[in-house]
Amino acid sequence: MLQIVYSTQEFKNQITNILSKLKNKNIKIQYIKFSEKFERITEILDDASGVIIEFNPNKIRKTIMLYLAARFIGIPILLVTNIEPKNTTGKLLIRTLKNTTILNINKETNTHNIKRNIQELFKKANTFEMPAKILNATNNYITINAKIDNTKYKVKIYYLRTKNLNKPPLFFIHGITARSAAYLTTLNVLKKYFNIIAIDLPYHGRSGIITPNPPDYDTFAQIIVHTIKDIYKKEKLEKYNTFYLMGHSLGGSLSFFAAQQLKKYNINITHLYLLNPAGGPIKESQAKLFYTTTIKKILNIKKYYVLRNNFKRILTEILINYLRAFEKRTTKQNFFMLIKQIPYGFKNFKNMHYNGSTSLIFSDQDQYFSSNYIIDYCQKFDCLNFKIAKGLHDWLIVEPMQVEKLLKNTLPTNASIAGINIKPATTITKAIQFIKNILASNKIQKK
Repeated sequence: MLQIVYSTQEFKNQITNILSKLKNKNIKIQYIKFSEKFERITEILDDASGVIIEFNPNKIRKTIMLYLAARFIGIPILLVTNIEPKNTTGKLLIRTLKNTTILNINKETNTHNIKRNIQELFKKANTFEMPAKILNATNNYITINAKIDNTKYKVKIYYLRTKNLNKPPLFFIHGITARSAAYLTTLNVLKKYFNIIAIDLPYHGRSGIITPNPPDYDTFAQIIVHTIKDIYKKEKLEKYNTFYLMGHSLGGSLSFFAAQQLKKYNINITHLYLLNPAGGPIKESQAKLFYTTTIKKILNIKKYYVLRNNFKRILTEILINYLRAFEKRTTKQNFFMLIKQIPYGFKNFKNMHYNGSTSLIFSDQDQYFSSNYIIDYCQKFDCLNFKIAKGLHDWLIVEPMQVEKLLKNTLPTNASIAGINIKPATTITKAIQFIKNILASNKIQKK
């Protein structure tokens, strides 16, 4: 569904006129007034696959808050205005918004651009709404009931499964503030080799919240273990001789934890793929960077701290109000608890160890993980295939085509059912040498 947030009837009429000339039966249109309460608008945005927002420079705070809400949810956005901004803040916002087009509907020269941009928005909305169609997959839901330390937890989980059932199953877990659909290109590459099952984590995408809220990160991880176990049983994956598990960032730490726990449910991992995994404690400075960049994912603007002080103050105020409204509206307080706890890692990370076949990949410009962190991670495995990717922490989303090359020797067509036979001493030595070489070029931070 495409949402149109408008403030004036004139703007609504103009947009309606343009949309009437653009035939797209797949997307439904819903209009909502700008004067509605912020919480009400963001509730509707939760169900949207795309949004056109009337950019009102005279109501700058609410305009930005709506923009942030749509960014946080992850839906494609188009900002359209019929008023030239007169105040300094409005003009400054237009200059600083990153990768966002703000079109003036009253300029005749923009008529073609508006149509083209709306058509592009339709395409993005279709992509957002139908990742399962693009991947030739089915949309599924499962309710997880997990009893942990005498407490019963419940959560509704969304997952997609590709229809190429003749391929070995791969269970994929995304990173924080993302969703399975964010890795669409990556999953499209991997489906050549795997029958993919990709979940949206609790508090993300189409999945629900956990009730009651889990008290810590370890309990959250245990709930994900139950999620894998229950989906494994529901989809009858035991009939396959192989089962692969892959996770990125937060998903990597959860995959590492799950691989150690699933054995007691008679689920054996053929090969474990950990891509820039979290899970271990990181330095305070890098934890602060984690918080900052998580917030920047929501803002999606250029470095606002170099802007004028008054604009920085406004943005800070908006962000705080937005997060409070989001927290109040969705009762997803635990999502923010999760963000706070991730940098501290698992309680028992020091003693965690896995003896199964594993591929561990870190990127050469990762913002969060020091060289010592990576070396510590390498030494937690007996059978390790270590690789270095090019890019920042989110390379798997930004440059997904690397994954096929990096994992070439471990993909099902090249690997035996038992997994990869790797000599640990050799690979750890190689890992340390890799890191030393990259440190020499100042691409990975020293601890």
